[in-house]
Amino acid sequence: MWRELVRRAVLERQLATLISQLREGEIKAPEDAPFSFVARWIDNDGKQLSAKVAAVELINLLCPIVAIGRWILFSAMALHQNPQRQEEIAAGEDERIEPFAEEVRRTYPFFPAIGGRALRPFTWGNKHFDKGQWVLLDLFSTNRDGRIYPDPLMIHPERAPSWRDQDFRFMPHGAGDLRKDHRCPGEWLTVSIMSSAIRLLTREMRYKVVDQDLAMPMNRLPTRPTGGLLIRLADHPVQSAR
Repeated sequence: MWRELVRRAVLERQLATLISQLREGEIKAPEDAPFSFVARWIDNDGKQLSAKVAAVELINLLCPIVAIGRWILFSAMALHQNPQRQEEIAAGEDERIEPFAEEVRRTYPFFPAIGGRALRPFTWGNKHFDKGQWVLLDLFSTNRDGRIYPDPLMIHPERAPSWRDQDFRFMPHGAGDLRKDHRCPGEWLTVSIMSSAIRLLTREMRYKVVDQDLAMPMNRLPTRPTGGLLIRLADHPVQSAR
């Protein structure tokens, strides 16, 4: 954690320097780039963000996009490991794309648990918790609970769990209502980007998955196959254009 905090501080300083240089005209960037947009943002009082605050906001934009990349990796893995579902989506069944993305979020581990301190004493499952005691909510097992999801290790888009159902059964991004509980407000955006990636992978790209070990070590958070997912493109439009 300390190592990452130091790296974060270094990145904030670097971005703050670049923002100051952009404002002074020492460097240039496209007007419609997120970097330019944040650097030149004017608030309701007619003031620019300080360079430090603007740097933090840029990182806040970058972090979720990088994180969603892991979900796209899992989507590609799920398509490879579920060829029937891949064929259904490739055939044009748009209504299956978002449910498939949601099943990927349910079955593939991004973060297995979230923790917090109890706000008040309570008893659950014959176990008493004191105020201030640390509690871990097991996202991984809850999303794979056979009492809620029959055949829980398999992807079944027809069961259609959704980010719209903000309760305590489907919680890949936290639980409950995002307005008052520990749930990610960017859940809908994640699903939207995953759906676009799934559509790209099934309809616009031709590729083969290289023979490789796709086992995911559980001692790494967030996890992924050690070597990622290696694919070999074939007759890709971008390659042909070049």
